[in-house]
Amino acid sequence: MIKLFTSNKRRRRTSTGNYAFRRKKPARTEIHRLDMNPETVATRRATLRKRAGVGARWAFGLLSAIVFLALMKVVVMEAFVSNRDFHIQNINIVTKGPLTQTEITAASGLKLGDNLLMVSLRAVHDRLDTLPEVRTVTVTRQFPGTILVEVQQRTPVAWLECPDKAIAARVPGYGCLLDDQGIVLPNANQEAADQKLPVISVDKLPRIVPGKHVESPAALAALKLQQLYENSPLNELHHLTKIDATRAHALVVRFDSGLTATFPADGNPVTELHRLQRTLDAASQRNMRVATVNLLVEHNVPVTLQSSTATITPSNSRRTIAAVR
Repeated sequence: MIKLFTSNKRRRRTSTGNYAFRRKKPARTEIHRLDMNPETVATRRATLRKRAGVGARWAFGLLSAIVFLALMKVVVMEAFVSNRDFHIQNINIVTKGPLTQTEITAASGLKLGDNLLMVSLRAVHDRLDTLPEVRTVTVTRQFPGTILVEVQQRTPVAWLECPDKAIAARVPGYGCLLDDQGIVLPNANQEAADQKLPVISVDKLPRIVPGKHVESPAALAALKLQQLYENSPLNELHHLTKIDATRAHALVVRFDSGLTATFPADGNPVTELHRLQRTLDAASQRNMRVATVNLLVEHNVPVTLQSSTATITPSNSRRTIAAVR
C-alpha cells in the first residue's frame, strides 16, 4: 500500500503541547566568598592602636583650645576689662535747651564705671532720640574713659491752644509748645522766655502726641505765617502775640501794639505780608495809627483807625486814604 502523505514530524511533535519549546531554567548556583582578611588578634590590636591615636589627637586639640581661650580671657581681662582707661570716667553732655544735663544723662542709661567698649552707642542714640525735645543726637567715644553726647534740642516758637481739648497756653507746668517744624513739645521744663512766645489757637485737634507733628492744617498754616512774619521788617515795629486759627477761612493775627490783621487762610503768606506792609506804610506817612486791617479784600483794603473807619489803597504811584467818620 502506498502512503500518499508523509508523516509530519513537526506536527507530531507539537501534539505534545508547548513542552518541547519550553526553555529550561538554569540551575541556581551558590557563590561562596572567601574572606581574605580574617580578624585576628593582631588586626584587633592594630585597630585599637589606630582608634587610640585618633582619640589622643582630639584630646590634645581640645586641651590646646581650652588653654588658648583661657589665656585670651586673661589677656582681655587685664588689657581691656580691668584697665581703668577703658572705664567711663566722664560723661560730657553738650546741649542747650529745656532738657538739663542730668536729665539727658539719666535718659541715656550711661553710668560711671561701665566699660567703654561694652557700651552700645546705637542703643544710647536710640534712647535719647525718643525724647520729644531732642532734634538730633550724636554719641562718640573718647579715650581715655570719656563719652561725648551732643544733643541739639528743639526750640519752642509758639504755644498751642485748643478749647476743645482743654489745652491752655502760658500755664506753668501745663500746655503744649510747638517748634518751627510743628512738633509738639511738652511743657515740663518751662523757661521764662516761653511766656513771651506767641499763641496759636485752633478750634479742634484730632490728637496730641509729644514728639510728633501737630495734626492740624490750620495750626501749621498759622505757624508758617508766624515764621515768615518774624523774619520780615514788620517784626521790629509790631510784635506778634497771637494767631487765631479757629476760623476756616481766615487767620486773625494780633500784635502787642494793638494792631489786628486778618489774613486769608488759603492765601500766599508772602504776598499777604507784603500787602500788610504797604498798608501800614501808607498809614504811617499820614501819621495814622491803624487798629485793624482786613486783607480778605483783594482791592481797597479796609482798615480801622483809633476813632474812624478808612479804606487804604496803596500803590506805587500814589496812596490815598478815604476816611469815613
